[in-house]
Amino acid sequence: MIYEAQPTPATVATFAPTPAADAPKTAGNFVLIENKKTHWFEPTPHAWDLEQGATHRLILSHGESRPLRLLKTVAYVAVDEAADGTAVWEKWLIRDLRAWEHKH
Repeated sequence: MIYEAQPTPATVATFAPTPAADAPKTAGNFVLIENKKTHWFEPTPHAWDLEQGATHRLILSHGESRPLRLLKTVAYVAVDEAADGTAVWEKWLIRDLRAWEHKH
């Protein structure tokens, strides 16, 4: 695809995620009971995540992340998007949940 003109900084800013005021401000980690691996999370900057009920983003390899809803012993990870635009959630049993204030 060839663009005729470069986008302005204002246009680019409209596509950049902006943190919602009511988004959780904690980051941390937990252990997945199934395989005893540690997974890391951070606050979500995406409004769509919050609309779907996500509280954080699960950090994956290569800079990727997924919407995450954390409870004390359960994590719900968005693994897909349904045809109607809602998140499809996978339930993970977790332990050793640790969280701290995220200062970015």
